[in-house]
Amino acid sequence: MSKTGQPVPTKGWPMFSMAGPAQVSPYVLAAVGQPVLHHYDPAFMKYFEDTTRKYQEIMKTTNDVVIVQGDAVLALETAAYGLIAPGDKCINVVSGYYGKGYEGWINTYGGKTIEVGVEYNEAVPVEAVEKALNENPDVKVLSMVHSETPSGTLNPAKEICQLAHDKGVITIVDSVSGVGGYDVNVDEWKTDVLVTGSEVCVGAPPGLSMLAVSDRAWDKMKKKNPPRWSEMCLLDWKEMWIDTGCAGYPCTPSVSLVYGISAAADEMLAEGLDNVIARHAQCAKAYRVGLRAMGLETWSATDDIAANCCTTFKCPEGIDTLKFRYHLREKYGLFILAGLNAHANLILRIGHMGYTARPIMVPAVLGMIGKSFEDFGKKYDTAAGIAAALELL
Repeated sequence: MSKTGQPVPTKGWPMFSMAGPAQVSPYVLAAVGQPVLHHYDPAFMKYFEDTTRKYQEIMKTTNDVVIVQGDAVLALETAAYGLIAPGDKCINVVSGYYGKGYEGWINTYGGKTIEVGVEYNEAVPVEAVEKALNENPDVKVLSMVHSETPSGTLNPAKEICQLAHDKGVITIVDSVSGVGGYDVNVDEWKTDVLVTGSEVCVGAPPGLSMLAVSDRAWDKMKKKNPPRWSEMCLLDWKEMWIDTGCAGYPCTPSVSLVYGISAAADEMLAEGLDNVIARHAQCAKAYRVGLRAMGLETWSATDDIAANCCTTFKCPEGIDTLKFRYHLREKYGLFILAGLNAHANLILRIGHMGYTARPIMVPAVLGMIGKSFEDFGKKYDTAAGIAAALELL
């Protein structure tokens, strides 16, 4: 038992994680294990440049792509650090814990938050954002989460970004779990900063983030002119890497992790982005259909806002989500997540991201979840769930 009195899992490998960070493919693992080149070796500098080009293709943009040497939390804060000036009015779109969390960075850098929010199993209506923009014509920045993984829901990022752009508002979009799982089109959406991470639908190990940055965003950063020589200063990357034609870095890149995101990009582009997205969508639908056929209740208010990267469902009454998840891991070698904060003992989350978004996984995962509930004295029709999922697949 842990100090909190909760059971602690002891079973080691093999264990399969249906969560983010997700499992990565053997190809990506092999890439990460390549010899570590010096970051100023011409071969690596070309490799780094080529990697940014791949993510321009994946995010469908001609905007600059910066590879931030840290996970998405750092990357999302870098956007606030560079773009939010003291006194800036900022609309923060909130449909979950990650969206709500961005308010902390708005406040840290002197912005004034105007929240447009909904319940955490819903998506924010475009009309609500339009109303807030019309009522606050002096808004400078709009921040939002595209794919809200703690809720398993999706916001209309395309429509909201286009609306904000037309009103001259800079947009910051958290698509950490969106890129690779959905058709993300930065240029069509007219997004100013879009952030994605290495460890979710992209399918690489955690530790890096990729940002697409528009000319409008660069201009606002230059006007704000935040302190330089900081891990959070995107302008350092602009001046030392982009403006010099890829001649220097403001820090030492994580060489092995760059190998990983480059290999993951190769896999996505070889499979075809449309096929990658369809695979994520198919698995998501199969999990929803299967869980309902078992007799469980999915969490998102409607299927059209349900995430492609994870499926959330209500945990049956009387079951502690932490004990259930540890039991599932200990006995069956499967790791899933619960909700966050107030939803921690209310919902469970099955991740299907990158390498784990494979149809062959769906019946196995449903079977293990059903069997675990049975171990807790809750009988669900697991066979019906598996059959329904297989029929769809």
